[in-house]
Amino acid sequence: LCKAFLERLAVLRKPTLLLADKPVGVLTVGAYRNGGQELVIEQIQTAMLCHEVMVVGGKPRAHQGATLWNAYDDDITKDEFGIDTARKLGMRVAEAALRVTKA
Repeated sequence: LCKAFLERLAVLRKPTLLLADKPVGVLTVGAYRNGGQELVIEQIQTAMLCHEVMVVGGKPRAHQGATLWNAYDDDITKDEFGIDTARKLGMRVAEAALRVTKA
């Protein structure tokens, strides 16, 4: 689904870059704590850079983006660490959006 979404974003690149300078944060979910989510974040960020977006990471503990663990009967809300990284990433994206609108 994510790949299809990224491919369909291509129409926003022509004739102008509609996503340029917009802050973007990436959140991924995996079956294991370190199940490749960081690599997926990297690939999504690379694809989004083709749109000249501003890639935003969270801090602390979510430097690249948010990673959630889907090991609790398909309930990511039980992953306190992952929810914390998602919250921090969301706050950083919101802060970046506010800075862009003020500039």
